[in-house]
Amino acid sequence: MRVSLEYRRRLNRQMGHIHRFLCRQIHEIRLSNPDVLKQKFKTAFLFYLPNVLRRILLLPWALFGVLVIRCIRPFLRIRISPINATRIGHLILDTEMMLTEDKFLERKRARPTVDLWYVWKGRLGVSNKFVLDVWKRQLHVLPSFLLEPVDSLNRLLPGGDSNIFPYRKGVPDQMGQHHDIFGARRAITPHFRLSSADIEAGTKAAETLGIAPTDKLVCLQVRDSAYLRQQTGRDWFDDPGRNAQIDSYVPAAKLLTEKGIKLVRMGVVAEQKLVGPWSDDMVLDLPFSSRRSELLDIYLGSRCDFFVTTGSGIDAVAHALRVPLVTTNISNFERDLFLTHDSITIFRRPVELETGRLVSLTEFFETGDFRKPAEQLQGEGIGFIENSSSEILDVISEAAEAEREGFDEYLGRIKELELQREALDIFPAWFKCGGVKGIISPSFLKRHPYLLN
Repeated sequence: MRVSLEYRRRLNRQMGHIHRFLCRQIHEIRLSNPDVLKQKFKTAFLFYLPNVLRRILLLPWALFGVLVIRCIRPFLRIRISPINATRIGHLILDTEMMLTEDKFLERKRARPTVDLWYVWKGRLGVSNKFVLDVWKRQLHVLPSFLLEPVDSLNRLLPGGDSNIFPYRKGVPDQMGQHHDIFGARRAITPHFRLSSADIEAGTKAAETLGIAPTDKLVCLQVRDSAYLRQQTGRDWFDDPGRNAQIDSYVPAAKLLTEKGIKLVRMGVVAEQKLVGPWSDDMVLDLPFSSRRSELLDIYLGSRCDFFVTTGSGIDAVAHALRVPLVTTNISNFERDLFLTHDSITIFRRPVELETGRLVSLTEFFETGDFRKPAEQLQGEGIGFIENSSSEILDVISEAAEAEREGFDEYLGRIKELELQREALDIFPAWFKCGGVKGIISPSFLKRHPYLLN
């Protein structure tokens, strides 16, 4: 029986997920951490085992559902897809990119098509119920116990491609969610959008924090391990590629307050407070505020002048609603350069841990190390230098200038600079197949000329 290329890709991708999952479990078990082993047994018996039993019991329904959607396909095509609700970045951005690209590509539909969605909660549950409610207002969302067994079996059996809502169809697997290779986001208005009632409620909630509708506002998200530790009960979620020290952002926060711009530090929880020489009405630390809410997280992220991030889920609000981004302290350099048009990036510089030798971008890309996660590179002797407070101060100063001038005009002018062109030329061609959307901070490139050697 011949199977489609899309089916083989999907099967290979799933086998890759299983392989990485098993390797991670073996590695973590070898660590012999009693807390980790206890958590794994708990997860196996309370989540995986009931999930397997449920799938077995619902197998007759799944077979019936697959038979129905395939039999009626000549007259009515039903496409099914999960909404990944476990992490807010996936909950917002995955769904937004799928809908945006589907509309942009205008896939020809020779027959009526109905798209059905269900919520996948995993073992972490729903990361933001307000966001999920926004999607439920716009999409046909049915109970998971009805659709998930049908969707899973349809994906497993050959011949079901046209009954699957395509996840980033045509986008190479290695690009993931952070490449807009078709330029769709510039052409299509956001699918994720707040209603007038949401905006009114968000405005009132913000006013209780002292944020008026006319205030200039910047959102800041600095990733640490607190949220995942709270969600999973594990104490080893240190990500050397994204976690950063909040103290490094104090000078930049001070600069913004001196310009009369209010700063809101985002997040559900955090390990450390943002403390500096400013009044409490100018810098709001939401993770330590009793007034923080899921609605405020989304409303503030949607109305800020620009969003400063280290690459964490909540910045998906800015991605989805086309809010300008300043990306700092990331090790996956391409993250926003090829997704968000109004973005300025500085990244962690690679370094050999044993010798302290700084690694240029050219060398980093030629060796293929850029494809590996930071945790793996650390084990192979490659580390990353966190952005300094002065680097962060410089890029936020540039963002404030871009906001005054207009991000389109500012980024258009910077992209013509020779240093910027030299830097972007180093990135592999397949990275740039959808065009370069953002820029690398000019001050960052001037500060570290060796990167382009």
